[in-house]
Amino acid sequence: MIYKGNIVTGVGKAARYFEALKPLYQEYIGMDFFCGTLNVLVDNELLITEDAIYVPSDGIGIALQEQGIQSAEKGCYFVPAKLFGESVYICRPEKTEHPNNLLEIISANKIKDKYNLNIGDEVEIITND
Repeated sequence: MIYKGNIVTGVGKAARYFEALKPLYQEYIGMDFFCGTLNVLVDNELLITEDAIYVPSDGIGIALQEQGIQSAEKGCYFVPAKLFGESVYICRPEKTEHPNNLLEIISANKIKDKYNLNIGDEVEIITND
């Protein structure tokens, strides 16, 4: 599946959660990632593919409690994808304030800086069907 969309401003909450959950998420996805997301608003809704990695809510809740973060966090899906030919994941919590066509991308690098991207720039994210 190809998702085309524009970079949008996030609300700034992802970095705090990713910092607290990094060891747990790394265990599941096997990637050392930048603690923040690139938010992309696309035309079609995200499909959770068969190769998505699911992190169950029990581990997430424990990790957040250990960091003193109160949250009703549910499980989280990580959909493998490519952006500029680079391996990334689309992060989709079971509970989110975002619409289903807002993709939160994580990667090993801060993609926005690496590729000199700005709010409004169009990008293409490719997942396996």
